[in-house]
Amino acid sequence: MKNLFTEHPNSAGQSYTEHFWFALTIAGTCLVITIVATIHSVLPMIFKNTGSTLLQQLNSKIEARDNNSAKLN
Repeated sequence: MKNLFTEHPNSAGQSYTEHFWFALTIAGTCLVITIVATIHSVLPMIFKNTGSTLLQQLNSKIEARDNNSAKLN
């Protein structure tokens, strides 16, 4: 029987724990981006570039992880 907790992390070149922390980091960053974008929508004079900068950094982090897992497969 396939292990439901490790099949996907292993396919991404990560252990369960590594995948857990990576996914939690993504979720936390998305939460921060949501808060920043919400504040910016009400007060457009603050956080002018913060949301987009964080989103670009998050995308780079995900792409780097994807490139690393592609090398392992």
